[in-house]
Amino acid sequence: MMRRWLATAGLLLCCGEAMALKFKPIADGEGRPVLLVYDCDLIAAERKAGCQDRENGFSGPDDRYRGDAAVLEAMLQERGYYQVWLHSGGGNLAEGIKVGETLRRRQQFTYVADGAMCVSACTVAFLGGVLRDVAPGGSYEVHAYSRVKDWTAAELQRFVSAEGDSSLTNFVRSSSESGLLFAGRLFLYAQKMIGGQPDEQQTTRVLASAPDYARGYLGSPRFRSDFAQMRAEGVARAHETLMLIERESFETRLAHLKAHADQLGERSTKAIRMLEIMFSSRIVGTAKLDQNTLRQNGYINVRR
Repeated sequence: MMRRWLATAGLLLCCGEAMALKFKPIADGEGRPVLLVYDCDLIAAERKAGCQDRENGFSGPDDRYRGDAAVLEAMLQERGYYQVWLHSGGGNLAEGIKVGETLRRRQQFTYVADGAMCVSACTVAFLGGVLRDVAPGGSYEVHAYSRVKDWTAAELQRFVSAEGDSSLTNFVRSSSESGLLFAGRLFLYAQKMIGGQPDEQQTTRVLASAPDYARGYLGSPRFRSDFAQMRAEGVARAHETLMLIERESFETRLAHLKAHADQLGERSTKAIRMLEIMFSSRIVGTAKLDQNTLRQNGYINVRR
């Protein structure tokens, strides 16, 4: 089945503006209309023909592109689909949330087919389906988010220079703000996607009482210890340290939400557990969730 739709997708020609994700109407094995949402380089025929950089992951709007969620919205307005099939290694997390919200507004059935993969931002978008399923041969893979994962040695060099403590300070403060933002946004999103009743104002109040990650880190001996280690061991150590800071900033805010789940409304505990599972793995240590984990924790909700 997977080979069939990959072959079909490979035969279809793309036209119009360059896309980040690609979107192609195809038919499933029973002839029903399906919208395939995928990374260009995951399909051999298209990879061979050549993929643009922006066609290989979730991307938001910029001065050249209206964003994946807007493209998806337009396609779902144009016609109806039996299912939306996802096949992507991820990309921009914020756009993954927006794609998921679009899928929910349009009451879609999201599916990861046999042989397909859905990783990182894709797994967040997947939750937007009213009905959600992953084939036994499909792969649903999760890990923490990171804006520094693909930073080069040149970009990391400033953290191991003599003035690197200033760069580290600014990074910690920025990551702390991002951790606070994404903890709230992802919690409210997950709670809504599994049928809860999100209360944005209450969630904001609870998060406002959480310990300030940046203040705690910068005011501790660890700050100087981490900087000294980065200076001694170079950019590889800096890279690991920065990704850890990003992950900790999110996890500490999520832990605070968990401690106050009784104030956050229906299905808050379940939503937090979903996020714990999804974001506890290092970004370079992706975890594939098995069928039991997917079903028991509400990621998939279709009975076979």
